[in-house]
Amino acid sequence: MIIHIDHVALELNDWQRGARLLSDLGYNPKFCESGLQNPAIKKELTKNFSDAHDLYFFYKTGSFNIELLCYGLNCQNRGRNGYIMPVMENIPAKLIVKKSVASSVATAAISGLAVPIYLKDNKELSEFRFNKFVIPTNYLEASLRFWQLFGFKRSSLFNNWEKLSFATPWQKDGYQIFLQPVNYRRNYFLDDIGFNCLALVSSSAAKERLLLKKRGVIVTDLESMEISGKKLEIFFAQGPSGELVEVITVLNEPPTINN
Repeated sequence: MIIHIDHVALELNDWQRGARLLSDLGYNPKFCESGLQNPAIKKELTKNFSDAHDLYFFYKTGSFNIELLCYGLNCQNRGRNGYIMPVMENIPAKLIVKKSVASSVATAAISGLAVPIYLKDNKELSEFRFNKFVIPTNYLEASLRFWQLFGFKRSSLFNNWEKLSFATPWQKDGYQIFLQPVNYRRNYFLDDIGFNCLALVSSSAAKERLLLKKRGVIVTDLESMEISGKKLEIFFAQGPSGELVEVITVLNEPPTINN
């Protein structure tokens, strides 16, 4: 059973600059691990596998947690972006480097982030928020079914984009993804620059993996690891348009309710 969304993974060449940006956006650091051993199951999902990587975890109430990653020299000048296109609300004007508007949708480049974002002004909010993102898909119905397996609910249409929402009794904040129909398919990797993976917490990663496998979803093996003193079981799932999802179970503590 999926309990809550844990984080969105963000890969950057300059992760120290990325950390300063997240601080400017109101994020707080939770923990930092340097030289963390990479799980072997990532080998098939990375372009240039590294034995170790650096990890910096940030949180902000009402927004996705962000796992800031750097795979060292292997992430330099990759020239590829992850499949997740963030929708960020109320970005401070001083951080916007370049802005453009096409078809009533504003995109921007912001200081410290190597990938474009969608901009949204929300006068009902008094601060920055990142609780939405866009996913391109060339198999819309299959992608809908894929995300519904993880607890996302079909919500509405935005132009011709499908909107899905996520909320559970354990996670009061609401999150949305928008599926954008496109006519191309790409292979995505966990070391792509930008936002490249959504991670969810399950009550049992092993059971979750078997259920997804029975539904025809491509999944990796299950692997154990330790991060910040927590023992985890994890695996990765691949969507029909190359989407990457990590499923996590914390072995040495009971599930907690996020307020």
